[in-house]
Amino acid sequence: MKRRAVLAAVGGCAVLGGCTAGQNRATPNASAGNQTRPEQAVTPSSPPGTIPAAYRGLQGRVNSYFRWYAPTRARLTTTLSAYDDLAEQMDLLMVVQAYPNGDLLGMSRAGAIRTDQASVTTTVSYEPLPTPGERPFKYVALLVPTAAELSDLSREQTVKLCATDRLTAAAGELRKDPHPQAKGTLRTEAYSRIAGEGIYDITTTGEHNIELSIYKAAYVSESERPLQSIRRSVREAIDSGIGAELADILGQNAARAGQTTDREKVNYTVDAVQSLPFVSDSDEYDNYSKYPTETLVEGGDCEDTTILLAAVLASKPFEYGTALVYLPPENPIHVGLGIRGTSKVDGVYYEVDGVRYYYVETTGYGWEIGDLPEKYQDTLGRTVPI
Repeated sequence: MKRRAVLAAVGGCAVLGGCTAGQNRATPNASAGNQTRPEQAVTPSSPPGTIPAAYRGLQGRVNSYFRWYAPTRARLTTTLSAYDDLAEQMDLLMVVQAYPNGDLLGMSRAGAIRTDQASVTTTVSYEPLPTPGERPFKYVALLVPTAAELSDLSREQTVKLCATDRLTAAAGELRKDPHPQAKGTLRTEAYSRIAGEGIYDITTTGEHNIELSIYKAAYVSESERPLQSIRRSVREAIDSGIGAELADILGQNAARAGQTTDREKVNYTVDAVQSLPFVSDSDEYDNYSKYPTETLVEGGDCEDTTILLAAVLASKPFEYGTALVYLPPENPIHVGLGIRGTSKVDGVYYEVDGVRYYYVETTGYGWEIGDLPEKYQDTLGRTVPI
């Protein structure tokens, strides 16, 4: 099964992208009853002088991962058959990048890899990579065309294989230095987050599933962005491309599950988002919320899952008209999503300028399009098209 890393290169910084910075904000703990486990880097065969990678939980789940690494050598596994349109032979490029997705601090070619193999586990050596003192950084493994000039590389020429956790170096010694907002492994009845080396592997296990991976650095970048309103968060998720990337992944998941019509794919997507853990970030509804990457990694409350679902359904290939539904209109205590529909759709809808937006509850499991929770049946709503 092919999995894809979300937000691998959203942004515009050189080859690796994702350059964002801003106000830090605390992230909530999971709700009572969830069991968490801290990340563990367990690699008994790691040679002296190398950093063992936390890859055990990633085997069979992600396309590529480090087994161990150091400034002059690394061992990694990659499923080459999972990547499209590779040249017959490509070079492995090791990159040092400021954490989470900042400047490129150095790079070194690590030799050629034949791409006609289905998968390969290999140990590579390369010229010493710089260790930028106590400034946090990460290593990234890329595939690049053998004849490509490194100074002129474009994002389209590179294939990102895997990345390490956050690193620092003191007195020449390389060490892992987890970001304060790093998350551990989390398993609930309907959700699993496996914290591996440089990545979170996310699976929901409702009637319809989400199956994807998210680079830890992308999650940190998103969590450090300035707080914004719900509507602006949706628009930014659409404009940045994360909405379309998630829509594509969920569409593929739906197709594998035999859900092929437009309505079936929408129902699949709604169901998958409803399977995410409910995590409240305050005692009351607020108007500032998480970005989709944060919600996938942490779970979220009503505004967070509404932002996620709105960004997905408003993006290609869905491209549905969507709206935010605030309940009640003034001083709202809840927000849901409205999906544009016709009179052929059953259920509760809100009308704006002659357009019907059918209500979708994004928290809790099993709500159908047009279902409005009983507690809001007698509540007026304010509908804001996106």
